[in-house]
Amino acid sequence: MANRIMGITVEIGGDAVSTVFNGIVNAVKGAMTNVLSAVKTGFSTVKGHITGLASEAFTWGKDLIMGIVNGIKSCIGAVSSVADKEWNLCLWLHSLERRLHQFITTGNEKMFLQSCRS
Repeated sequence: MANRIMGITVEIGGDAVSTVFNGIVNAVKGAMTNVLSAVKTGFSTVKGHITGLASEAFTWGKDLIMGIVNGIKSCIGAVSSVADKEWNLCLWLHSLERRLHQFITTGNEKMFLQSCRS
């Protein structure tokens, strides 16, 4: 097969064209294989990162809920303390009410004042 390139006649046999073409095809195949491998590796890395974030998010959620639970527990302790103080106030007021009633019914001011000091 004769071809004219820039005024020169070049004789190229069928095997030479086939060899060049196969070389180009193989080079493109190799390059595409490398690209595919790089893409797979990239996706694998991204998948691993996202999976790692998911397990970390579980820990973040657990920590958040435990923080809320601990906050509620500490508030219950504070409420309990206030309730105890309220109860003591009620007992004191009831005692004062009894003393005042005794003072009003007996008229004994000295006994009333002594009972308020104790």
